[in-house]
Amino acid sequence: MPAPEYPKNESGETYGSALKATSPANEPDLIQAIGEDGTVGYVRNSDLIDKQPKTPEEALKMNTETCEKEITLYASDGKTVIGNFKITKGIVVER
Repeated sequence: MPAPEYPKNESGETYGSALKATSPANEPDLIQAIGEDGTVGYVRNSDLIDKQPKTPEEALKMNTETCEKEITLYASDGKTVIGNFKITKGIVVER
């Protein structure tokens, strides 16, 4: 499948839904998201990427910890802050 074409803002950043992407490499710079208060906006693709573990022990620890992280929710211009987006990583519990 061909890579999707996204609109660009004045800064040259692409924005839109990541659902159209055929791989992580062609996701937009600003990914559409819904903020904590229900506001629709965009988060920076780079803000969604966590640091990579340096050791297997660190990877295991990262995968077993619960954590929350808030990142900025922007308008499509990538500058205007319109809210916050919360990322929550939990532990899957099998019953």
